[in-house]
Amino acid sequence: MPDTSLPSLAVFYTVWNRGDLFSVSLASLLPRLEGVEAGIWIFDNGSDRETKRVIENVSWDRHSIFKIAFPRNMGIPYALNVFGSAVTQASTFACHNAPDYVAIFDGDMFFKHSLRSLIDILAGDPSVAILSGHDSVEHAASERHVFHIGSQKVIGKTKKAERGCFYLMRTETLLEFLPLPHHTPYDIDWQMTILHERSLAKTGRRLLCIDSSVHLGLFDSTWNTDDVPASHEQVFEIIAVLEDQKLMTKSRYERALAYISKGNLPIELMPAKKSPWRFPWSIHR
Repeated sequence: MPDTSLPSLAVFYTVWNRGDLFSVSLASLLPRLEGVEAGIWIFDNGSDRETKRVIENVSWDRHSIFKIAFPRNMGIPYALNVFGSAVTQASTFACHNAPDYVAIFDGDMFFKHSLRSLIDILAGDPSVAILSGHDSVEHAASERHVFHIGSQKVIGKTKKAERGCFYLMRTETLLEFLPLPHHTPYDIDWQMTILHERSLAKTGRRLLCIDSSVHLGLFDSTWNTDDVPASHEQVFEIIAVLEDQKLMTKSRYERALAYISKGNLPIELMPAKKSPWRFPWSIHR
C-alpha cells in the first residue's frame, strides 16, 4: 500500500538506446528516492535490442515500475503526452492516485542528490514552477541562492531556460503544458520555458537550477555533440563517473577525445593528463 504520509512522485524516463547508461542512471536514482512514494514510468522510444533487454529486466519491490514500449522513436513530447494522460488517472481499486510531483529524466542522467530534498526546496517557494537538477553552462543565471541538502551547501540559480534532461515540477504545472506539440523541432524545454502559451516566460514564473546530476551521455549526444558546451569541471566529473561505473568503452573514449579536440575544452586540459581519473589507461573494453 502507498505511504500517503510521504510526497508522491511520478518519474518519467525516456530511453532511446544506450542501455548501459540507462542501467547506471536507474541504479543511481533508486537510493535517491528515500522519503518519497514513487512510481517510475519507463518509456522505451524504439530502442535497440540490447536496450530493450535492459528495460525488460528492470524490477523493484519498493516502488511501482511501469513500462511502455513504442515501435519507433516518437519523440519526447509525444511520450510525455502519453505519460501525462496515464499518470493522472486515479484508480480507487488499485489504490493509485495522481502524484503530487512529476520528474522528467533523460535516460543518461546520474543522480547526486535526494529527490525528497529537491521536492522540499520546490515546495518551499511557490514562485518556482520548475526545478532543474541540471545546471549547464549553456544558459546564464540571473540570480543565485544558497540551499542546504543535508550538510551540503548548494547553489540554486534562476534562469530563463535550461536543458530538459532533469525537470521536477508539481503535477498541476505539467498539466498546464499538455498536450505538447510533437510536430515541431522544439523540445519540451523550449516549450515549457519560452514558447508555450503557459510557459514560464509568459506567466512570470521561475526556473530554479541546482547541480544535482551528471549528464553521462554528453559524448553520446543524439544531437550534435560538438554544439553541447560544458565546463572543465563537468567534463571531468562525467569522465570520473563513466570510469567508476566501467562505462568508458573504447568508442566512448574516442568520442570524448573528439569532443575535447573540437574546442569544447582546451587541449592542454585533456583528461589523460588529469589525476585521479587515469583516463585513458583504464578503458573498459
